[in-house]
Amino acid sequence: MKLLVIRMSSLGDVLLSLAFLENLPADTKVDWIISSSFAFVLKGHPRIRNLIIFDKKEGIQGWLKLLKLTTNENYDARVDLHVTLRTKIARAYLLFHDLLKFQFTPWRSISKERTKTLVYLMLKRLCPKAWRPVPLWRRVARVGATLSANKMSMLKPPVYTQTASSEKYGLKPKQYFCIAPASRWKTKEWDARHYALLCHHLVKNKEASVIILGRITDAACIKMVELLTIYKTPFFQALEETDFGVTADLLKNAIAYIGGDTGLAHLSEAVGTPVVMIFGPTRPELGFGPWREKSVAVNSDVFCSPCSKDGRICFRITDPYACLSRISVDSVLVQVKKVWLS
Repeated sequence: MKLLVIRMSSLGDVLLSLAFLENLPADTKVDWIISSSFAFVLKGHPRIRNLIIFDKKEGIQGWLKLLKLTTNENYDARVDLHVTLRTKIARAYLLFHDLLKFQFTPWRSISKERTKTLVYLMLKRLCPKAWRPVPLWRRVARVGATLSANKMSMLKPPVYTQTASSEKYGLKPKQYFCIAPASRWKTKEWDARHYALLCHHLVKNKEASVIILGRITDAACIKMVELLTIYKTPFFQALEETDFGVTADLLKNAIAYIGGDTGLAHLSEAVGTPVVMIFGPTRPELGFGPWREKSVAVNSDVFCSPCSKDGRICFRITDPYACLSRISVDSVLVQVKKVWLS
C-alpha cells in the first residue's frame, strides 16, 4: 500500500499525528507533505519513504506546483490529517488530475470536530463526555486503522524514536525534570515565578535536578532563568539547543515533563516520559490532553474554563486569567510527586 499524507503543522499536532503511522501495516509506503518550518520533526523517520517539504512563502503557485509532482505516483489513497483551505485546494486539484487520467484515488480525512468543540466550550463541565471532542491522536489513529483493518479498540498511540545523545548536559537518566514554562500562546502560560518556586522545591533536597527547555527568545524562559539565579537554585538550561533529537533525548531520560499544553509535552509522551500538564483557559477534553497512564493534568476549578482553544480573550474583569493564577505551586508539586514516586 502506498499513501500520500498531508499534515503541515504545528509541532504538537505533527507529533500526535504519528499515531497514524503506528496504526498502518509495517510495509506501507508513506509520502508525507509537511511545512518547511516543521520538517525537522519527521526528518529521517523510518516509516516515511519520502518527506515532501513545502515552504509557505511560495504561495498558491508553489503549492500547486508541488502537488503536480505527486500526480505521477499511483497512490492507493491520499490522507488529509490537517483539513485546511490549502488541503481542500489540494483535494480539488488532484481530483481534477485523476479525472484527466480516468482514475480515482480515494481520500481519507480526520474530523476537526468543530461542533463538539463548540458545544464543550459553551457547556463546559456540564457537557456530557460523549459530546466532548475525541483526543486528536485517537482521531488520527482511527484513519490509519481504517486503512489497515485494525481493530478500533487496539489503537496505538504516537511514538517518536529519532533521538540524539544529550550527554553534553551531564544529566543522569531519570534524575531530573524537564521544565517548559513558555507557550506559543502567552495566555496559556503559568507564571514563571511559580515555575521557579516549583523548581526550588524539587531540587532543595538534592534528590533531583531540573533543566529548562524552550527557546532563548522566550520571555517566560528568560524570566525563569533570572528568578532561579536570584533564588540561588541550581539548574540546567537547553535554551540554545538546535538539535531536536537532543531535546527528544533529554525528555526521554527525564523523570517527567512539567509545563503547559505544548509540542514538548506531546514529544515527551511520544518518547515514553510522563507529563504534568498545566491547563488554564483550555482543558484536556479539547483533544490535546495527556494520554499516558502516569501522566496528569492540573487545572483550577473556575467556572469559565475552558473559554477557547488559546485563551486570547479573557472576559473576567476583576480577576483576569484566574484559571492560571489560582493554580498553586503546592497543587502542582503534589501531582509531580505522584508521578515521581509512581
